[in-house]
Amino acid sequence: MKRISCLLIGIFWTLLVDGQGVKFDHFKLEGHKLGIFEIHVTANPKNEKKPLLIYIDGSGNYPLFYQTKSGSTSTTIALDINKYANEYTIVFISKPGIAFKDKISYTESGRSFYPENDTYREMYSLDWRAGAASAAIDFLWKKAPVERKRIVVMGYSEGAQVAAKVAVMNKKVTHVVCFVGNSQNQLYDFLIEARLKVERNELTADEGQYILDTIYRENEKIYASPN
Repeated sequence: MKRISCLLIGIFWTLLVDGQGVKFDHFKLEGHKLGIFEIHVTANPKNEKKPLLIYIDGSGNYPLFYQTKSGSTSTTIALDINKYANEYTIVFISKPGIAFKDKISYTESGRSFYPENDTYREMYSLDWRAGAASAAIDFLWKKAPVERKRIVVMGYSEGAQVAAKVAVMNKKVTHVVCFVGNSQNQLYDFLIEARLKVERNELTADEGQYILDTIYRENEKIYASPN
């Protein structure tokens, strides 16, 4: 497999994230088919050799840290960073075209959102996310004091599928953690729901099978004409 080459563009700043008490070093990397992207690494002022923990967050285009309407800082990261930062060098990756930290917007009804941009729409994909994570591992493997016996990729929600792909792409990965992710796509949720109703005696076996057969037929139509 051809390796993705990355170029260090710059080390930007070390930021104390509100409410987290964690400092980050920020890097811009560039890779073939990835464009320029940013990774954020928990600071290691003592230059200690630590294992890597690459955290891959879930779906959506929110910044990793964002300011809410009340002015407080929230995060998309489902990980106690303080708890693990002493043991691991933790790596986060901004999605294409998305800031590390920014304000979010709100509709008149109060629904929160973050505007999309062309870079996000054009670049965001499973291949991009897995490629960026793999490239980050290769970069830090060379540039940081890494304990190479433990390179952990942890994926949350949509990131769970990405983490598995990273482990296939990059043989430096030693451990994979996938949590809150679907093992099957969401079309199967309806099948599981019907089977559970039969299990709970809310439907007869024949009624449940009729629903399953109907769903399978509809799924075939969706796959035949996905648009």
